[in-house]
Amino acid sequence: ERLEFIYGQMSDKQKADAEPFPDFPPMPESPSAPKAPRVKKNDKTNIPIHPSALDYGEVKIREEEILLKKAVSMLKEQKILMVQQIVKMKEDEAELIEIQKEIKRVNYLLKGEVDSNAPQPPTPPTPKSPLDHAIEMAKQGATFYYKGKKITHDEAFVILKSNENLSMNIIKKNDQAPVVKIDTHF
Repeated sequence: ERLEFIYGQMSDKQKADAEPFPDFPPMPESPSAPKAPRVKKNDKTNIPIHPSALDYGEVKIREEEILLKKAVSMLKEQKILMVQQIVKMKEDEAELIEIQKEIKRVNYLLKGEVDSNAPQPPTPPTPKSPLDHAIEMAKQGATFYYKGKKITHDEAFVILKSNENLSMNIIKKNDQAPVVKIDTHF
């Protein structure tokens, strides 16, 4: 009907320039309404029953079933939330224990005390004596100097035995034999 109205408003020139008006087939007849389903007495059906057709007791039972389903659903949601809160509390508790340990350690350090629970650093090894170190360098073919003068390793051993206040400066480059300089200070 809308197309016929628009086509009727067009001028003869517009109608001549446009495609010809289509010939629509007639509208089909409306289908008849479906018949209501028939259910025999005492047969089960999935057709919903209007509340006015039920007696008060059946309506009350259905309302209670709906409320019970809602209550069970709410309890499940509350249980999930409680489990999540318990997990979070355990995580927070573990973090709090670590924080308390750190606070205790810091307090020990501030007081100058040693935390008995803290791991203690290993005791450093006893350093070699200058003589032992010189012997090790001699085995590697070292050249020895005492106060700028070249000496033998035996002379270096005698000097180191006789004076404990001497210093040694050892220079070793790549694969070359070490150079050991002995003096009172460097």
